Amino acid sequence: MKIVLTSFRDAKNWKGTSCSIARWQPSWSSMPEFPVDIKPIYKGRPMVHLLPEDFRIKYEEILKNKEQELIEFFSKIESDETLILCCWCNMDRQKGYERLYCHRILLGWWIEEHFKCAVVKYADGAELPIWGRT
Repeated sequence: MKIVLTSFRDAKNWKGTSCSIARWQPSWSSMPEFPVDIKPIYKGRPMVHLLPEDFRIKYEEILKNKEQELIEFFSKIESDETLILCCWCNMDRQKGYERLYCHRILLGWWIEEHFKCAVVKYADGAELPIWGRT
């Protein structure tokens, strides 16, 4: 399985099946939503104002709570299929930070941890995360 993690802006540069993992999509997008609700919302509130380490901790909790659903979904992906997962974050939206912090990076790390055969491509700023791997 091949996974590309990118912004809506950069998604046109990739071939495969695209879907949104964002809290909301741009008005020009008609991408289907990712089938497991892993939006960066914690206890009903958007996480956009959290500092990077608090964001990481809370988002990893979201992934842990959805782990079984995620495993079931990714287990059904064909080995030659490319899945493009999109959100809003890119370096232009990260004012004040030299590196990107976005939930798609944490999702990519989760995928790599749980699916050793997966090839994960971090694009559009996600290749330079603010966090180190945990």
